Amino acid sequence: MPRADYYVLPQSDYDSRELFVCRLCDKLLRQNLKIHVHLRSEADLRQLDQRLWSFRPEAFLPHTILGSEIKAPITLSTDEAAQLDADVLVNLGVDAPQNITQVERIAEIVVQDPEILSAARESFKQRRDAGWEVHNHKLSS
Repeated sequence: MPRADYYVLPQSDYDSRELFVCRLCDKLLRQNLKIHVHLRSEADLRQLDQRLWSFRPEAFLPHTILGSEIKAPITLSTDEAAQLDADVLVNLGVDAPQNITQVERIAEIVVQDPEILSAARESFKQRRDAGWEVHNHKLSS
């Protein structure tokens, strides 16, 4: 059964969302999981790419842009129809990409932005009604 985790942050800014993704990827890597992060735009992709390189002063989170010849446990892409080789899809887009059926687990990172909140509520209902195992995690600041 596919699983969807909704991580609801109290902040409304993109930086908080991006920082949480870095923490989540760090945790998932320690579980030896392959991660794909779907992003809304090329600008968002480039920004997260830089943050993953500098997330920790003593280390970086190994990643690559999907389609690159370099292999890494974290891939980044804006392509909604990309072929994925991942255990977890982290969605930083507004809507879920078409390729969510290629993974068993999706993580939705939700901030207090009306567009993101509305899309998250809709996808939560759709996945729950489709029989997904759905979890809501309200995080404090």
